Amino acid sequence: MLCFLTLIDNEEDRSKFESIYLEYRSLIYYCAEQILQNSHDAEDAAQDALVQIARHIGDFKDVRSDASRGLVILIARQKARDICRARARKGCFSLEERR
Repeated sequence: MLCFLTLIDNEEDRSKFESIYLEYRSLIYYCAEQILQNSHDAEDAAQDALVQIARHIGDFKDVRSDASRGLVILIARQKARDICRARARKGCFSLEERR
């Protein structure tokens, strides 16, 4: 989590990110894994989502609000889809897809 905090300038936003991380990290991974069906890719998508959340931490007003939860889900799904598109463009498939 420390690497994400380096992306944030002030202490208040760092605290907000830490709360988001603790509250939603499992949900972020779950959303990504549901789309990607691959734990390694889901971890990558979750990391990408957390970077985007850190960069846009100012968009989150109340950490435990429905709006924040929805935004976290939207970001996680989008990052998972980005990985799907990149994988399809490169013609790369996981071992599970080859079986």
